[in-house]
Parts: sequence; C-alpha cells; structure tokens
Amino acid sequence: MSVTKSAPQNPLTMIILVIVVLVCIFANLTNLFLNFQCIFINQQKPVANNFKTYELLLAKYVNNGYVDYQKLKTDRQWENTLNELKSPTLITTPEQYFAFWINAYNTLVLKTICDQYPLKSLHELKNAYASKKFIVNGQICSIQDIYNFKLLLPMQSQKNIKPLFLTCNGSVGWPKLLNHPINPKTLYDDCESSIELYINNKANVVFKPQNKCLIISQFFQINKLIFDSLFGDPFNFVIEYYTYPHKEELYNITIEKYFFPQYNWLINDTSNQG
Repeated sequence: MSVTKSAPQNPLTMIILVIVVLVCIFANLTNLFLNFQCIFINQQKPVANNFKTYELLLAKYVNNGYVDYQKLKTDRQWENTLNELKSPTLITTPEQYFAFWINAYNTLVLKTICDQYPLKSLHELKNAYASKKFIVNGQICSIQDIYNFKLLLPMQSQKNIKPLFLTCNGSVGWPKLLNHPINPKTLYDDCESSIELYINNKANVVFKPQNKCLIISQFFQINKLIFDSLFGDPFNFVIEYYTYPHKEELYNITIEKYFFPQYNWLINDTSNQG
C-alpha cells in the first residue's frame, strides 16, 4: 500500500496567510468596538457643536490654505478634536447641516494626512479615505462616505453646489482650507469668497482669447457629475464667477473648452506652498 506524501508547505505562504487572518480579526474587532461606542454615544442628548478645539488647530497651523502638518501631527488637542465629532449634534437648518459635515470632513482629512505624514502626494494615502472608519455624529463612516453621502447627495437634492468649495481634500489643486471652522451664520459668505478665489486663480481657470479657449481645473472634472446635473456642465458655472473685462466673449459658442491635463495632487503642506 503506497502512501502519498503531501507537498511541504511554503513557510512564506503560511506567514502571509497568518497575517491576512490577523488583519481580518483586527478589522472585525475594530468595527465591533466602534459599534459598541456608537450604542453609548447615541444615548446622549444632541447638542450644538461649535468646533472649539478644531478652531484652535486651524488658527495655529493653517495659513493661506496651507497646513503645517509637521507641527499639527503632534498637537495634543487631536483627541479632544475627534471627540467633538462623535456626539450627536443638534442640526435644525440646512446651514447647520452643511457647516457640521464640512467641518467633520475637513477635520478627518487633516487627521488622516497627519497619521501618515510625512508624505508629498495624496496618492500616497492609497485608499485611506475609504477604508479608515471614524465615529461622527453617532455614526460610523469614512471620509469618502461623508463626501459622497453627507455632502454631494444633499447638495444635489437641494441644487446647491456652493458648499463644495469649502471642502478640503488635502491637495493643492482643491479649494483652499479656511483657517476657521465653517459657521452656519457665515456659511454662504465663505462659499462666495472661496468660489471667487478659486475660479479667479490662474492655476485653476485660464481664458485664452487669442486661441478662443477656456481651460479649467480637473477639480471640476472630478466633480463633473454634480456640475453637469445642476448647470449642464462645469464650464457654465465657472463662467458665472470668472472675472474678465469682455465677459460676453466667454458665452461665444465657438469657444473651445478643456480641462487642464494635470491635477495638482501634492498635499497642501506649507512645504509645497509656492
């Protein structure tokens, strides 16, 4: 009677398998812990969130839209800042809604970049915006969840694109991060200022009358679906805010319209300010 011997297991394969199993167990335990936290957090009464510690961080480390991540990374206020986001928040108006979720989104972007700093480009974060989970307003969500479901969807349903320009995804090519939290009372003042600043920056929008072409940032292409649904295309929105002495030329149907071929994915770190 012959006995078939099993092939020896590759030690490297076994090590990889063990690591994968441990990662899965850790991920499940993390989610379980977050769920338990949410149960207790949601027993609390909703209160207004003024983002006081977040305000301190912005005032100390944000200048002209750029962030001193090297110092921000080690600030002791981070725990309090994240705790501000966890509790149920009293939201009764659209302005309060957008102010809260924009502040939450921007806070978590800063935290995620800090956790992996030093880095030069957002590409180095890989899928961190989608994979890393936080508790916000008594809910478990990722940065991508907030952007897609708490911000873009309500903007589309309310036909209101302006708050998009107060979000900061951490790259130089995005609208600049303000050095103060978004306040419901001044939400639309900040929106108008940020839109004007972004669209009238030559790094984001250029009109070449001699070539009869309008070129705009890939920021508008990244968010093209919502611009298309609300304005027909992003160029129509840009023209509305673009400052040009002979603006009627921009409405000429012979004008060619393009997106810039490159987007600036460098993080909005003070070292990249130029």
